[in-house]
Amino acid sequence: MFSEIAEEALSAGANIINDVSGFTADEKMMGVAAKYACPVILMASNNIPGDPVGMDAVMESLGRIIESAQKNGISPDSIIIDPAIGNGLRKNFHL
Repeated sequence: MFSEIAEEALSAGANIINDVSGFTADEKMMGVAAKYACPVILMASNNIPGDPVGMDAVMESLGRIIESAQKNGISPDSIIIDPAIGNGLRKNFHL
C-alpha cells in the first residue's frame, strides 16, 4: 500500500499490486499502478484498511475507489476487488 515499495517490487519483477488500503494510504500509489499498467487488488477502505462494515458501506467504498482509479489511468480490466468482508467480521466478533 506504499508507492515506494510497490515501485521497487515492480521494477524487480513483481507484476501485481495488492493495496489493502484501496489507494487511501499513499496518494502516489495510483500513479505507480498506472505507470506499470499492472493488475491491482483493491480492498474496500475509507480511512483505514478494511474499515467499511456492512454491504452498503463496502459497495460505496469500492465504487469510489474504482471511479478514482479509472480517472487516474487504471484500466477497469486491471482492477480486482476485495470487499474486506472477513475483516469486518473479525472486528465485530473479535476473532
